[in-house]
Amino acid sequence: MLACGDRLDRMRAAFAICFTLLLCACSRLATWYAPPAQFKPFTGPAAVAEVRKIVIKDPDAAFNVLDGVYEVGREAEFSWTSEHIRVQLVAGDVANNDFFMHYATVEKTLRKTGPVRITITIDGKTFDRFVQGADGIHLYKHPAVAISNNEVRPMNVDVTIDPPWISPDGTKLGFLIESIGFMPSR
Repeated sequence: MLACGDRLDRMRAAFAICFTLLLCACSRLATWYAPPAQFKPFTGPAAVAEVRKIVIKDPDAAFNVLDGVYEVGREAEFSWTSEHIRVQLVAGDVANNDFFMHYATVEKTLRKTGPVRITITIDGKTFDRFVQGADGIHLYKHPAVAISNNEVRPMNVDVTIDPPWISPDGTKLGFLIESIGFMPSR
């Protein structure tokens, strides 16, 4: 028969082995995940945001009104223009669109100048020319089929008012403008 000390030592050894195995069983290895799939970066040309309409009182209008409009981005509904304005529109296919201009002529200026000839040029080519002799708010629309293209590109639009009204301080003024750009044809 075994002595009591041997038995106690064996029990201690068995307890130590069981305790060690129990501790090892409680600790798991970290869950392994595969690394995420790598994406191929876009290498083409950067996308261009279209600017089809410029509302003169919009704070962002200053980025697209290049010359000739006074007080761009202010709260006034209409702003005075000089005798020549230049804006930049960015658009692609405008085949089913009209070029439009929402503007106003003032009776006081028309009495001094008479009817005014308005010439619209897009990218250096005459787009349209018309005469405005009535005062009030006007919406000019003209089909934009002639300038249609498929790629999105900037278009420089020039509007010339002849003759301009010369204010008492000597400033040459054209008309009041609210918005300009492209709108769907109806």
